[in-house]
This record gives sequence, C-alpha cells and structure tokens, in this order.
Amino acid sequence: MFPIKIAELREAQRALFWPLVAFNLTIAARSTYTPQTEAVTEPEKLRVYSELQHQILPKCIAHHDPKKRILNDTDLLDAIWHKAEAGNIVGSVTWAITDAEKRALMMTQGPNSVM
Repeated sequence: MFPIKIAELREAQRALFWPLVAFNLTIAARSTYTPQTEAVTEPEKLRVYSELQHQILPKCIAHHDPKKRILNDTDLLDAIWHKAEAGNIVGSVTWAITDAEKRALMMTQGPNSVM
C-alpha cells in the first residue's frame, strides 16, 4: 500500500491532493513514449496511466459536486494500488502520490498557503 495517511489530510488538502496526483501521473506517463516523437514504446503501461486518470479525475470533479457518488479516498487509493501493481507501475504511482501529498501539505500551510 502507499505510504500516506489520507485520512489525516484536511478537506482543503484532499481537494489539492487528487488533482496533484492526476498531474503527477501525466508526468510519469511520459516514460511510456519516446520524447519528441509519436512513438509509444510501452502502450500497455500508457493504458494503465489512462485508466488511473479515469478513476482519479471524477474525484476532482466531485469535490465541486457533493451529490456525485464516488469511491471514498481510502477505497480509491486501494483501487489505484491494485491497478498500479497489475500494470507494473507501482514505483511511479507511489512517487505521484507521495509527491502530491507533500505538495498539498506545503500549499496549505504557512503565510503563502492557497487555503
């Protein structure tokens, strides 16, 4: 499982966390193709990144629409873990999640916080 404690994040931090994870996954997905070309070198992994985006982005939207039914944070992290494990991308997804947590915490604390 991922080394974060999602339940300890405040609402404002979780609101930043999920879009940051989605953004980080776009960076990680770049490893699946050859830069400055159209060549996709790892199409299976690229598909896994796409599927993860499909799971995460509704969470971002739901933050603005409380009536939307989606997985809770813990269940979503569990689903992401299993998909990352099956797609052999646990390392890059772990980076995406831990970096997002660190940035969400940093962005919501101190005098320059966004929240």
